[in-house]
Amino acid sequence: MAPDSTQRRIASGVTRRLWLALSGLGIVLLAPEGHAQLRDGQTATYADSVSQSEGPPGLGTIQQDNDFRPGTCFPMRSGCPGAGGGRDSPVTVRSINPLSPPKVTPDAVVEPWTYQPGLSPGGWASIFGAGLAVREEQWRPAPGQPLPTSLGGVTVRINGVPAILSYASDGVVNLLAPGSLVEGDATLIVERAGLPDIAVTVPVRRMNPAIYGIAASSVRPLKFYVTAAIAGTSDLVGSRQADPRVTRGARAGELIDLYVIGLGRTVAEFPTNQLFTGAFPVSEPVIVEIGEFRVQPEAAVLVSLGLYLVRFRVPDGLLPQEAPIRLTAGGVRSADSVYLVIDAPPPPAVALESVSVNPTTVTAGQSATGTITLSGPAPAGGVQVQVRLNSQAPVPIRVAPGQRTATFQINTAAASESRVLTITAALDGVERTATLTVLPSAPVSPFRDYEITIDATGTVDGRQMSPRIVVAVPDVLPRATVSPGVADTRTGVILYAVFTRPSLAANAVTFTEVMGSFNNIFGGVSGSVSTGSLTLNAAAPTVGTAVTGTLRFSVGSRSYSVQLAGRIVASERVR
Repeated sequence: MAPDSTQRRIASGVTRRLWLALSGLGIVLLAPEGHAQLRDGQTATYADSVSQSEGPPGLGTIQQDNDFRPGTCFPMRSGCPGAGGGRDSPVTVRSINPLSPPKVTPDAVVEPWTYQPGLSPGGWASIFGAGLAVREEQWRPAPGQPLPTSLGGVTVRINGVPAILSYASDGVVNLLAPGSLVEGDATLIVERAGLPDIAVTVPVRRMNPAIYGIAASSVRPLKFYVTAAIAGTSDLVGSRQADPRVTRGARAGELIDLYVIGLGRTVAEFPTNQLFTGAFPVSEPVIVEIGEFRVQPEAAVLVSLGLYLVRFRVPDGLLPQEAPIRLTAGGVRSADSVYLVIDAPPPPAVALESVSVNPTTVTAGQSATGTITLSGPAPAGGVQVQVRLNSQAPVPIRVAPGQRTATFQINTAAASESRVLTITAALDGVERTATLTVLPSAPVSPFRDYEITIDATGTVDGRQMSPRIVVAVPDVLPRATVSPGVADTRTGVILYAVFTRPSLAANAVTFTEVMGSFNNIFGGVSGSVSTGSLTLNAAAPTVGTAVTGTLRFSVGSRSYSVQLAGRIVASERVR
């Protein structure tokens, strides 16, 4: 609170701004501007002499500061009739009752996390009492700046050395003990704005370890539940009921970080009076006792002012429980009422075991089936496996809950060259591959899905025949019809036949069943055609394309094989 000054005439008619100051013993002093922080028995001279009051109360009045603390200046609200005209005349004002000193007992000095009594070098401690600080205040440490040894009007001296304070209020003061302390007893004095308490003797141990935990307020006797971190991360484990920041308990086999105070000196440097970066190993061995196990930690280092990190692996054999956890350092054990919640291990995580293809070889245009296999049944919600073909974008394939496998279709397009496709499945950074060999697709017959009319010629028993052949090979009623041409009536070689059961090949079609009749008027052969075949070859189904082929048929005991040649005279796609 800024002092409220008033102008007051003192001696010789000289006008000065005067402040009233409350001394360490509660005596009100009048002082010129710049001389407000007076101590008992001191006199400040500024144009006129100023001394502490010696006259009776009531010769002056003041307005009290809300905090009513020593060293605070007050405005004067009435005249000072006792002020004479001489330059050395004293000013008399009303005295104010002195403040009572702070109250501390030796057993009220403890480490702040589990309340074990005493101090340790460079260790955090809390002082509980009454009338400790004039006001509540918290430190605001900054790199490169001195750390506070006074907060809220309170100073704590341990063996005469001012301790660093992080918090002060009427009932509690948090401090960092000097790193110079040695084992034994220390003298601790709390001073509030110049009012000292009587000295108390506090035990000092080389270590006074405490694990960070949160007290369960509803449990008696008091229990503390540890909040730790998965090593090297900010993921917190511990008790979800005690600490809402926690998502689960620790698990057997996990490497976790405990936050600890009171582990004493470090091997080399031991910074206790300034902010720092880095990690300093402790000078004495630390053992973690958890449940029925004793564990040597992987690290025990000072990482901040008075704050240590102890990294250890939770024993594999530790069952789910509220496991009691303690530290032993320098022969001193931490509190027995501290627990770390141990959760059951999670269900085994499924992994991608394989991806396979069946069949492994197809002809272009055909399909194959891919199968994903997991190491175990998929959990609730299923598992999404990303599958890609060569360099194409991946497609998610879902394995249903409780299932180990899922299938997918691989379709291929027609191609004239062989190729190998690589199928890659990925899950949680694990990839598995399979290959599919694709052979060239067979050339498409020009007779497929067309109705084609062919005018052809051939020779039978030395006589020319000129049949017209109509070939239709759709999916329904495929056939080839052979009928005599105009010239055949002159040569006397006449064939009527319908060929069925075609098979297509590259540039060809072959029919293997026939019904019809044949008549060679001049050759004396006539009868039904019961067996035979017709093969035709063409490069394309377009009009004008050359056609060759073979016509075979039997009449009675006679068999004929006629080589045909001709061209397409009409063509129409029927599908």
